Amino acid sequence: MAFFPEGRNLDFVALGRAGLDLYAAEEETGFNEVVSFKKHVGGSPGNITAMLATLGRRTGLLTKVSDDAVGRYVLSYFDSIGTDTSQIRKDGSGSRTSLAITEMKPRDCAVVIYRNRASDQLMLSEEISEDYIAGAAGLVVSGFALSESPGREAALTAVQYARRRGTRVILDIDYRPYSWRASVDASLYLGLVAEKADILVGNDEEFAILNQLMHPKAGPDSHEAVKPWLESGCSLVIYKQGGGKGAVAFSKDGQAHEGRLYQTKVRKPFGAGDAFLGTVLHYLMKDWNIPLAMDRGAAAASIVISRDSCSSSSPTEREIEDFIARYEEGDSDA
Repeated sequence: MAFFPEGRNLDFVALGRAGLDLYAAEEETGFNEVVSFKKHVGGSPGNITAMLATLGRRTGLLTKVSDDAVGRYVLSYFDSIGTDTSQIRKDGSGSRTSLAITEMKPRDCAVVIYRNRASDQLMLSEEISEDYIAGAAGLVVSGFALSESPGREAALTAVQYARRRGTRVILDIDYRPYSWRASVDASLYLGLVAEKADILVGNDEEFAILNQLMHPKAGPDSHEAVKPWLESGCSLVIYKQGGGKGAVAFSKDGQAHEGRLYQTKVRKPFGAGDAFLGTVLHYLMKDWNIPLAMDRGAAAASIVISRDSCSSSSPTEREIEDFIARYEEGDSDA
């Protein structure tokens, strides 16, 4: 099954936030005792873009950053990994690029996110180029981008262009309660995009929110939660089960594909989902079957949480294959 159209200028364009992550340099240390931090580019769409670019995909990013040192740092990072940055706009109105400050712990890891008048939420509908969307095989949309106007309308515009021009829409539900006025708003706008999505990705909480308004009778069981979206047109729904259970993918033909789990030494809990999704999309574009694509995605996720960042910890294909080989030989800390 070919998931994506061929002959496009770019493989994937991601829409949404790309910001600055400050990770504690001292591991297993409470915030009060941390004295220094390491900076990296973060934000879920940014991390997915980095994963795809590391795997050799031609990528682009639709976002807005502050016209200051932080925004320029984010822009320079994507330039350095070969991502097309022609659609990353600078905002000089006083907005700020998203900032996350975290501890470095495998569990109970505190993270504080600053998004007061975030630059990426100030994208405008008229700043979205239909021709640019048409030049990509896939558009990855973060549900977070739908939480505020005018970025919400810009995201909806991009999705509409994608549908009109045959670009596949991938919705990462990416629900963060603090970013929404009310859960019913989230259910409404996420649902509007989910109805147009070709691939839909979320966890227990995210599907519960997604179904709240449009499919309130859908049960909490993963099969029941995803059924309305497969019936509405999604070709693939990936359900991240959480609690160490891994992911399961439901395809249009009704098959359920259980994902594999890899145990590894965890340094921080962030970035696994972004690495997983980016890797799965890469292998689906290579026309690998769903179980194998998910297997590689799970390996990439394990690698990222064993390293000290998200975007710059994205593994290459060789690193993924080496990790799996070592794991199968019995090295649980691969």
